[in-house]
Amino acid sequence: MDYYSGSPDVQDYDFNNVPNNSNRPSFFNRYSKLLLWIIALAIIGLILLMVFTKDGNAPKYNAKDNNSSLSSIEVDGASISPSFDSATIKYKLYPDSDVVTFTCAKASEKSTVQGCETVDLNEVKSNYEIKVTAENGDVTIYYFTIVK
Repeated sequence: MDYYSGSPDVQDYDFNNVPNNSNRPSFFNRYSKLLLWIIALAIIGLILLMVFTKDGNAPKYNAKDNNSSLSSIEVDGASISPSFDSATIKYKLYPDSDVVTFTCAKASEKSTVQGCETVDLNEVKSNYEIKVTAENGDVTIYYFTIVK
């Protein structure tokens, strides 16, 4: 303090501790924790969305079934070779009579089967097909070569 004039000396004045003219804190000081929580939750949500969806795409809750195979085939009036396996699509059919009955069990309830029926082999040439169509349109065809 300057003793002669009564005013404070500039060197003694603390410029870092200047009083705020308003009694209210700034917007960021008041809401900083809330803003940081909102940003953190948004980042966590984006990370979870990318982790739990394939390639960042929206999940497909109503995806159609793509199973176009049979779980079993029974043939009455003939034998097949090799024995049935859903992954094998080509078979040889050795008939005991002129009429053969195919009985099929679908691997999926939502698929459709064409050709599982009673067949007169006199009307069929040398090949017979059973076609399975999945709900999404995928098709598997089982081929039977008739060996007489």
